[in-house]
This record gives sequence, structure tokens and C-alpha cells, in this order.
Amino acid sequence: MNTFLIIGIVVTISFVIPLIFVMRKSGSKKHQKVFIHEMNSKGINPDELEFFSKTKVIAIDTAKKVLCFTDFDKTPVDFQLIDLNKVKTISLSTSRMEVQTSYYSLIQLLFKTDNENVKLIFFDDNQDDMFNGHIRLEVAKRWEDKIKKFL
Repeated sequence: MNTFLIIGIVVTISFVIPLIFVMRKSGSKKHQKVFIHEMNSKGINPDELEFFSKTKVIAIDTAKKVLCFTDFDKTPVDFQLIDLNKVKTISLSTSRMEVQTSYYSLIQLLFKTDNENVKLIFFDDNQDDMFNGHIRLEVAKRWEDKIKKFL
């Protein structure tokens, strides 16, 4: 009886795990289509695009020097556009928490223009899994380096 139970569990897992991956991938593809459609409707054609979580996406239109960012978890979905021609400075800001181990609580890129300050949040421990902080920090650093080339 125990071998049948084990075989049943293995068979079930072998079908469920691929299904979960397919569902996750189709969700991000749906978000990608919505994102690209929204950007194209605003005259933006992102040529570099990256999902760095299930719902957060960042992209850049290198020809127009416009950075695009959104988080599909927010209601309503806000598509932020930053004209890099107007950005004076960009800086990476991080906050760390010390509980039993050290982990990031906030990772963001800060943009300063003549008229406003804009922040793009890559990681917030109130919304994201605290163990993803180091990964998101690498993503934020990579995008900071890309963006600085346009300033």
C-alpha cells in the first residue's frame, strides 16, 4: 500500500510542477504584451526589457532615451516614464535590516531632475520575499550602469 501511495505522489508531482511553471510563464508573457502595448501607445518602443519579479518590469527606449517602469501588483497599474534627457543624477539607495541575519529592506533607484525626484522601487520587504534582496540589488546595479550611459 505504501508503494502505491509513493508512486501516486510522484506521478502527481511530475504533472503539477510543469503546470505551475507554464502558468507562471504565461502570466509574465501576458504582462509583457500589456506593457509593450501600453508603451507603444505612448510612442515608446522599448528595446531592452526585463522582468525582475513576477510583476515588476523595467525597459528602456534607447533611441528616445526614455526609461519605462511598472509594477502590475499595484492597483491601478502605473506606467512610469522617465525622460533620461532631463535626469541630472541617478543614485542607488539601499536600506538594511538586522534581525537574526542581515537582509535588505528597501532597494531603489533615485532620479533627480530640475522639477521632481522619482524613485523606482526594485525591492521592498513589505511586498517582496526578504530573501530576494540580494538578487534585486544586482538587477538595480545593472540598470543603474545602463542608465548612466545615457546621462
